[in-house]
Amino acid sequence: VSMIGHANGEPDSFGLAVLSVETLLRGLVALVFVERLSKRIQHPNLIDRDLGLIQRTLWLSGLPPLDRHTGERFVFEKEKLHEIAQDIEKAMANQIVDLGFHRQSFDDDSSGMIDADSRPEMKVVIVPVLDELWGLSAAVAEAAERKASLFELSNTVRESFFGPMILRHYQRDLKHWGDKELRLQSELKGLHRAHSQLSGHAFVTFGCPEHRDMFLRN
Repeated sequence: VSMIGHANGEPDSFGLAVLSVETLLRGLVALVFVERLSKRIQHPNLIDRDLGLIQRTLWLSGLPPLDRHTGERFVFEKEKLHEIAQDIEKAMANQIVDLGFHRQSFDDDSSGMIDADSRPEMKVVIVPVLDELWGLSAAVAEAAERKASLFELSNTVRESFFGPMILRHYQRDLKHWGDKELRLQSELKGLHRAHSQLSGHAFVTFGCPEHRDMFLRN
């Protein structure tokens, strides 16, 4: 006999009432969950330090990633990327001073350039092309997950007739994915050390949000 109906499977009035209340409660729970999720998406939990960093950071685009004559991407070592970032910092600092947003004193021999001590505070991070890096990182993570699951399977005792054969199969797979993880990790380290291609973008974090706002307005 059903808990909310007759023996023939048709619900009685009491069963319909219980079913309606249960449906209503489930709907309310779903609405509360969706509402909390939407608020969390619209208003992420950021600490003051992260919020201040976002308010001082600018996404800079339009940097030339290609050689105009050959059409090939610029490829640099990490040290060269640091030099490019410093050049961008100097140029943006000069623009801040030219627009009167920063007080500073010029040296007589600086030819109008800002000396390092009085330069507006900022940090530029050049963004390289990361497609291959992301793909290789995902492959390393997949190999590590496979190895972890196979490690558990290869250490599970099986009393059946085919147990030893199954165990050897998992052990072979474990060795395969372990070797693959090491190879991919080596390739990933080599990619980190390799020369980087410019993506044409950079992050600029200023010492104060007013300087970032100046570039957004201009």
